[in-house]
Amino acid sequence: MSWPNGSKYEGGYQQDKKHGEGAFTWPDGRMYCGQWRNGQLDGSGVLVDADGEEEDQTWVAGQRLNDDNQEQQQLQQQQQQQQQGQDTEVED
Repeated sequence: MSWPNGSKYEGGYQQDKKHGEGAFTWPDGRMYCGQWRNGQLDGSGVLVDADGEEEDQTWVAGQRLNDDNQEQQQLQQQQQQQQQGQDTEVED
C-alpha cells in the first residue's frame, strides 16, 4: 500500500489494518520493520533512519517503551504468569 505523500507499507493486514509483520517507509527515508497489531506499532522492531542507522525498539499499542517501561512491563508479565500458575494449581 502506498500513499500520495510517498509513504508505503508492505506486510500483513487484518480487517484492513496493519497487523503482523510489516515494513513502513516514510517519505524522508526512515523505515520501521517489525510487528503491528490493529493498525499500530506493537511488539519489537527496528527503526532505520534516513542515514541507515538502526535502532531496536519495542512498542505497545502505538506507544514506544523506553528501557524503564520495558523493565516494568517484564515485571508485570512475570507477576501475571505467577498469578496464572497459582490460579491453575490443584489442591490435594
